[in-house]
Amino acid sequence: MTEITFVPITEAVELADCPGLTADLIQQLSKRDRLLVWGEIPGQGVVIEKQGLMRLATELNQARHIGSDQYISIDDAEAKYGIHRTTWYRYKNRGVVRGNAQNLLYLEDVAFIAKLAEFVKPKSGRPLLPKTYKFS
Repeated sequence: MTEITFVPITEAVELADCPGLTADLIQQLSKRDRLLVWGEIPGQGVVIEKQGLMRLATELNQARHIGSDQYISIDDAEAKYGIHRTTWYRYKNRGVVRGNAQNLLYLEDVAFIAKLAEFVKPKSGRPLLPKTYKFS
């Protein structure tokens, strides 16, 4: 029988060691998207199931490493990942994905967002990320 371990969100962020996987995002992935198993413990707040979190963090980190130190155009990001160009422009302007002066996007951030969208499968018109999300 496998033991299920839960960790507080603040510990989950450190444990995941995944740039971009913030406390707000983990909470949304748990409560709203039901992608991670969670619970609430008096005095500790929201806790996250450790094994599911680590699987997600591993997948997101692998996606990030594929695009390390590379850039992609917004048109190519739309074609490759199926996320509309308007969304990429909005993410760049909000600081969700980093870009350069030539309007190219940092592929590491794009790959992270695309992998996250693959997991969440957001419905049309429903935001993938919390409104206050910024790359960290």
